[in-house]
Amino acid sequence: IRILSVKPLGEQPVISLETTSSTFIAEGFAVHNTFNFAMIYGAEDKTLSKRTGIPIDKCAMYKQLWFNTYSTGWHWMDERMADNSPYAETLGGRMMLLPTVQELVVDWGKSERSAINHLQTCRINWPVQATAAELAKRSVLDIADQDFRLSVHDEILQDGYHELPAGLGDYYQGLHTPFTTYQDRFWH
Repeated sequence: IRILSVKPLGEQPVISLETTSSTFIAEGFAVHNTFNFAMIYGAEDKTLSKRTGIPIDKCAMYKQLWFNTYSTGWHWMDERMADNSPYAETLGGRMMLLPTVQELVVDWGKSERSAINHLQTCRINWPVQATAAELAKRSVLDIADQDFRLSVHDEILQDGYHELPAGLGDYYQGLHTPFTTYQDRFWH
């Protein structure tokens, strides 16, 4: 495995890794996707190595490169994991009560270490996923007067030609959500 490039994608650089491992090619899931996803949830070197097939010493090197490349995101994630508040908050200000370590141990049968790791993952994941859900819901409300047919995950299906309202996707200051539109004779 070698680093192919670190190139900008909008304002965020993207790290591309290359592998000749037939395991990753056969699975059809790029090693860099696995690596980046694991990093978002604070994976340790041993876990990264196990999930990607990259030797542990190289995982440590790539991990440091990831921290340096995505330092703003990493600091945000680190702050979330260190937060002792019983709540996670969306960009829209919605407060969500997190499970406690005790609940995860008693009700879910997790070990204490697993419960702590799970709670840290929730602290990172819940604000991101819930903010995305808020964006999708607000978008649906903004087009409710049009011939709206269906919403699936992050897609909105309308019948006929419609202009998107101005400001759609600019709900939170500093966070623009791009919308891609296309027309076709058939639903996909």
